[in-house]
Amino acid sequence: MRTNIFLVALSAVALGFSGCATLVGGGEQSVTLQTADGKQAEATVMSGSGSQIVTLPATIIVKRANVPLSVNVKETGTTSGGSYSQSPKVNPWFFGNIITGGLIGSTTDAVTGSMWIYDDSVVVPVNRK
Repeated sequence: MRTNIFLVALSAVALGFSGCATLVGGGEQSVTLQTADGKQAEATVMSGSGSQIVTLPATIIVKRANVPLSVNVKETGTTSGGSYSQSPKVNPWFFGNIITGGLIGSTTDAVTGSMWIYDDSVVVPVNRK
């Protein structure tokens, strides 16, 4: 009887860790973007969410995916542009599934993109005229 209770408890804990990155971080992430000199600049951001035009500094929500986060500052009368690109890293919460043997959880994290993570803050080098 105690063995059955132990197995049920152990299964509940393992199930609780399935999809760790999905449960803890979700499929989206907030990223703060700014220029190296702190001034405003218009930029195009490419990510798992697609393309969006923003005025830096800005905080945006991007979909987590195995897609680079790229920021290209538009050339204007005061800037000659600038760019930044970052490949995503594996989210540390994803390894919770590996440790607990959660094949279902790791598959969930991979499908939702939650196994990937970007830096929370990005500084884009900008060349001023």
